[in-house]
Amino acid sequence: MRINKFLASSGVASRRGADELIKDGQVKINGKICSPGDEVDLGSDSVTVNGRPVNVVKKFDYYIMNKPKGYVCTVKDDK
Repeated sequence: MRINKFLASSGVASRRGADELIKDGQVKINGKICSPGDEVDLGSDSVTVNGRPVNVVKKFDYYIMNKPKGYVCTVKDDK
């Protein structure tokens, strides 16, 4: 997995934000400063941002809401 996708899926930053962190030299893979095209092995590589370890989220919780009839979901109702 590419490093920017890994950081985005971990909740550190968006992909573009992750690219900026990488260019600034704040991201390390196994203790070495990485470049934007580097790949991360989820099983064996350790990734840190500003010295803090980053873990990928493996489980997601999904919530489903059924909007009942007549329920308005907007900031401003024109009708």
